[in-house]
Parts: sequence; C-alpha cells; structure tokens
Amino acid sequence: EGGGGGEEGGCGVFFRVHATTFVLERSSGAFEKLRYPTTLPLREYSASRGLTDEEAAGACHRYGRNSYAVPLPAFWTLYREHMAAPFFVFQMLCVALWCLDEYWHYAVFTALLLFAFEAITVHTRLRNMSSLRTMIKPSKPVRVCRTGKWREVEQDEVAPGDLLWLGGGGVVPCDAVLVSGSCVVNEAMLTGESTPQLKESIGRMEEEAAAADGEDGEGERCLRIKRDRL
Repeated sequence: EGGGGGEEGGCGVFFRVHATTFVLERSSGAFEKLRYPTTLPLREYSASRGLTDEEAAGACHRYGRNSYAVPLPAFWTLYREHMAAPFFVFQMLCVALWCLDEYWHYAVFTALLLFAFEAITVHTRLRNMSSLRTMIKPSKPVRVCRTGKWREVEQDEVAPGDLLWLGGGGVVPCDAVLVSGSCVVNEAMLTGESTPQLKESIGRMEEEAAAADGEDGEGERCLRIKRDRL
C-alpha cells in the first residue's frame, strides 16, 4: 500500500508495509520509518497547550486516525493460507510418497486427518479473532483543547500532540503523558497486573528531580553520596 500527500498534510511521499509507514525525508533523500513525538523533553510536554484545527488535521493525515481494526478474513482464505504452510506441504508430500507404496490406505486416512485438523485450527483462529474484536471499545467523545478551547471530539479523531481532559471512570483513548494532576489506572488488559497503578504527572517528576539536584546559597550543586555495602 502506498500513496502521496501534499505539504498541507505534512506527510509528503510515503508508503505503508504491514501497517508501518515510511516517509521520504528531504534531508537524506531516503525513506525512513515515521517517527512519532514520543521522545521530546518533558518541558515541551508540560508547556503544551494543545493543537490548532489545522495542526490536528495535519497530524491525523500524517499519523493516521486513532483507531485499530481487527480484520476478520473468510474461512477459505485462512484455510488456503494454512495449506500453503511449509510443514503442511511437507506432510502432503509424505502422503503422496506413501500412496506410491502399499500404504495408500494409511496415506488417505492421514490426509483426511490433516485436512480436518487444519479446518479445526482455522475455526479456532476465527473464533479468537471474533473475541478480540468484541474487546474493542466503541468510540466515545473525548474532551480535547483545540485552538485554545475545550471541545468534544470522537476518540478516533485524537491526534498526537492533543491535550486531553480525562474524567473519573473514563477510558484512556491512547498512550498519553500525564502533564497535570494524578490518577489511578487499571492496566490489567495491557500488562495483566490486577492491581490499579497510581500515575503521577511529569510536573511532579520535574519537581522531585529539581529537589534532588538542590543548590546551596553560592549556587553550587549539592550532592548526597551513599557508601555501598560490601
């Protein structure tokens, strides 16, 4: 899958392979993997005031919509994929060799079992995919700060760089950095940890780091040294 974008979207020339986007960088003249704004200094996240409507539209065009669809292939499409697997082809070649000898009864029975086993495997995969699709939460309105004003947008319209407001009992619509306040998050679906985790804002982290790097009256940095036990 490939395509091109204008300068308005800020994406330029790009193509996608297995849901990974590669963008043509003008500086190097080569295609590079699309970089997301996840490694910025903490002060930039703290000073963020959200996006404008134009920036949000450009971010959605560059990074895509905030949604994930689990495709559900047809039974026969998945069945043909299983039959093209190297191990299944090797087994069928063995069955063909057995048919050339006196074991053709055994070979035919083995072939029928192989086809039945692959059908059961495909049915199990389709059932697991259907269960995974039911776990996807429906899109709900989220409060974001756009052009200096708070408004509600759908979850799939949230773009990287948006400033969100999270209420109690809600669902976090994306990976985010907490810039103000604190919250308790249930991460059982992601990590399997049954105990809710307390999340502190990056402002609190900066305050603790500043306190640890405290300075004395002459402006010299104070260090606290602990002796390791041997």
